Amino acid sequence: MLAHVFNPNAIWSQWNFDPWETFPALIALGLYGVGLYATGIRAVSRARAASFVTGVFLALGVNVSPIHSAAEGMFSVHMIQHQVLMLVAAPLVVAGRPALVMALALPHRWRQWGWGVARARPVATALRVLKNPLAILLVFAGVLWLWHLPGPYEEAVRNNGVHALEHIAFLGISLGFWAGVMRAGPRRRIGYLPAILLVIGTLIDADRLARRCADVRRARVSAVLDARGAAGYQRRT
Repeated sequence: MLAHVFNPNAIWSQWNFDPWETFPALIALGLYGVGLYATGIRAVSRARAASFVTGVFLALGVNVSPIHSAAEGMFSVHMIQHQVLMLVAAPLVVAGRPALVMALALPHRWRQWGWGVARARPVATALRVLKNPLAILLVFAGVLWLWHLPGPYEEAVRNNGVHALEHIAFLGISLGFWAGVMRAGPRRRIGYLPAILLVIGTLIDADRLARRCADVRRARVSAVLDARGAAGYQRRT
């Protein structure tokens, strides 16, 4: 069941400035800008920088604009929101090489510490496994389906913090997937096409699962209310 009553007439006034949704995007833009400034905008091309900024603003837009409120009342918009986040915003962000540019915004000591953590055996092993297209696809599908199961899905609908965490998880795993696609050479990227199609199919199926769960819950609530109404009527008669 949806947490809010959807009013199409008031959609353009329903903006969402929850800090869980806005601060991560603003921090990312800030770090990226500092990284570009530190290198005299030589770290990446202007096209890549524009791609990153566009991707961040798209991700911010579907979470802050009235699209966010519409997604709570319309499953079609809900599905579009997730598709834009994972299939459009994520690859645009990755194309901007954010890890490289943001690292340049950090003090040298912090960068050294970060590289040390990345080289640690458990972390290095996990990163190596996630470079495998099949592995990242399985993780992607698992995260997507987990958040669309009845328990996590309903908690995300009720709690804005959990909802933001859901979107952060979606964006994070999408960034990992698209990073793998873009690291691959032109020939290897062709091999990712089936994986991309599977990602799209998984995304659609997960949203359908969420819709079925909401329909079942709505039917159960309706049945309970009907039973209570009937019991009250019998007591009055």
